[in-house]
Amino acid sequence: MTNKQHRPHIRYLRIINGCASINLKHSSINCLSIIRGLLQYNVEQRLGCGKRGTLDIIEHAWFDEVNFWTLYQQKYIAPFIPIRKYIFTDRYEDDTILRFTAKNLYESEFKEF
Repeated sequence: MTNKQHRPHIRYLRIINGCASINLKHSSINCLSIIRGLLQYNVEQRLGCGKRGTLDIIEHAWFDEVNFWTLYQQKYIAPFIPIRKYIFTDRYEDDTILRFTAKNLYESEFKEF
């Protein structure tokens, strides 16, 4: 390990100050485009923060092969299912399935959002 890897606070400060870098040489144009869009410093220029909101993210070329309706309905087959030795899911409640409704059920919770 290099000396830099032993100093996580230096890495943290670089990220906060916008001086961090990662190697994206082998990334596709669409990958670079969505990363740049999501990491825009200016909120008004950031992908997903404009008038169209999340539609700008959903309609980005990076997600061309994703059918969001199929994803919402949980009909995609997982590309990888790990084999677990121990399963402790009985401690957790089943997930609540979200439903589309004509009325905004959570308006008060997100009033200032």
